[in-house]
Amino acid sequence: MEESAVPQAVMQQFQTMRGTYQQLASKIQELDAEKSEHDVVIRALAPLDKSRKCFRLIGGVMVERNVGEVLPAVTSNRDNLQQVIDRMAGRMQQLEAEMNNFAIKYGLIKTDPSQQRADNAAGSSSSSEMKSAGVLV
Repeated sequence: MEESAVPQAVMQQFQTMRGTYQQLASKIQELDAEKSEHDVVIRALAPLDKSRKCFRLIGGVMVERNVGEVLPAVTSNRDNLQQVIDRMAGRMQQLEAEMNNFAIKYGLIKTDPSQQRADNAAGSSSSSEMKSAGVLV
């Protein structure tokens, strides 16, 4: 009875890690979309006169400002978003390595996935066309 509980706990821990990984990927996509919106605003405001009136939504309240005040704030927010995205991407890479090591340690996969990728790349192109698309963990 204890033998079946250990693999169950291992799989549950692996599923938790995979869920965290997927949440990180989802959040990165969300932040990247927000960063793209900031880029659109920056491109729209950049050629305008700095004293021109514009409006900015802050905490659900529309505030009248000028381009000279808004453009640096939007640029700073975009840069901060990029820093958060980079940190989350780094965390995702760490988690992926942890998941791979965990899977190898408990026999969920037989070899290192990076070695499998290298083996697949070395294979013939016709065999890779016949393979179905893989699913990332």
